[in-house]
Amino acid sequence: MQETFSLESVKLPGKTYPAQIVSVTLKTAGEIFGDKTKRNERQSEADAKARPVYEIKFAGQGFAGNAVLSKSDSAKSNIAKYVMRYGTVLGPGVTVMARLDSEGRAELEL
Repeated sequence: MQETFSLESVKLPGKTYPAQIVSVTLKTAGEIFGDKTKRNERQSEADAKARPVYEIKFAGQGFAGNAVLSKSDSAKSNIAKYVMRYGTVLGPGVTVMARLDSEGRAELEL
């Protein structure tokens, strides 16, 4: 019996796919990015590295990824975009959408 190949199993760049949040951890930007931590002109390097961020790990069928969102109260923040899009707080088990980039890396859709 010949095995058939289905394009439905292929994850294509630029497409979005459902994923579930596996974990959310509160860390500092310095813990995640180290010396590559970005800062604005008004921020010292120490303040930038101490900035609280959420590390979000998610997985879908055949892919996994992670995202880092700054902990912020601003209505323009990525956390606010997340809440507006998904209507819920960050947490394991929440279904989100992920887009695959041209190199096959999964990025959280905001």
